[in-house]
Order: sequence, then C-alpha cells, then structure tokens
Amino acid sequence: MIRKITLSILLITTFYALTGCKSGINKAFKSIQQSNERSNQILIDSNKTLLTSIKQLNNKIFVNQADSINNANYGLNVLVDTYKKDISNLALVHKDEDVAYEVVATPDLLKGVLISASMEVNKQVSKISLKVKNASLDSLLTELHLVSMDEDYFEKTFKNVPSANALAILSSLQVKSSDASNTALHLILSLSNENPSIDVLPVRK
Repeated sequence: MIRKITLSILLITTFYALTGCKSGINKAFKSIQQSNERSNQILIDSNKTLLTSIKQLNNKIFVNQADSINNANYGLNVLVDTYKKDISNLALVHKDEDVAYEVVATPDLLKGVLISASMEVNKQVSKISLKVKNASLDSLLTELHLVSMDEDYFEKTFKNVPSANALAILSSLQVKSSDASNTALHLILSLSNENPSIDVLPVRK
C-alpha cells in the first residue's frame, strides 16, 4: 500500500509539473491525504479493538507492551495532526504553499520532535519478536526509521514542497505508524493465544 501511495505521489507530481496545472495537483494530493486519513482511522479503530482484547487476557507482560505500542502511535499521530493543522493555516493566511519545512523543521529543534516520535514507535514495535519473518512490518519499520536515520530526510521531504504534497506525505507517515502498530498488536494477541501464561515477552535481537 505504501509503495502504491509513493508511486501515486510521484506520478501526480510529474504529470502536473509537465502540464503546469497547480490547482490540479493540489486537488490530487488532497485526495491522497483524505484517503490516507480514512485508512489511518480504520487502523486506529482496529488498534483500539485489539488493545481491548489484549487487556482482557489479564497478562501484565502483554498488556504493558500493547499499551506502549498504542501510546507511541497515539503520540506520533497527535503530533502530525498538529503539523498538518499548522501547515494548512499558514498556507491560507500567507497565501504561501511552501510552508511545510518551516512548520516541521524550523528551527532545527522541531526536527527532533518528529524524530523522537518516530523512533518511539519503531522502538516499541521492534520489541516484538516475529516467529515468521514479516516483510510488511519490516518495510514499515524501515520507512519510519528513515525519519531519524536519513540526515537529509527533512530537506528532501518538506523543503520547497507545496503544502498539499506535504500534507499527503505526513498523512502517509501516520498510516505507516498505525499500520506497524496494528501488525504488532495482532502479533501480541497471537502470542498470547499460543502462550497464555508467558511471563517474558520475546524481544527481537
């Protein structure tokens, strides 16, 4: 799904850059943002259901890890929602579409906030040891890891980028976080069904 979203953004950017239709590209990115946000809400609702099921097991190990994953994802989503709101407001007030970098990464201290939130999701989800390699989860974690590991991430992703594009990218980051959390919560529930009395949660090395 992520690769499809990324490819869609690239194709839309290329097409409208060639045609010079700015309003068209804004509408296209808005459509992607809305689609991402619908997907993210579905994942968040699913996470709540999974968390409730895990808590009913009355196993402190599973419950604590599930809570940590859910809280990390919640923190990232709230932060990104704030960024999206600020970007939208600035773009309207200043009639300036290229404000995303100012909101997300100026001053440099702001970069650390998003980096920390992404690292926390990655840290909590990565604690779950997969019995069978899950390529989808590994891919999601790699995408989240780029926020902190790629020193040019903010410049390449948000600098001189139209607000509509930045909003689509930020909403995609939310989907990745919620999707990774959802996969991890499913795994915890599966582990709990197989090992209801386990007192140590396996950790990925």
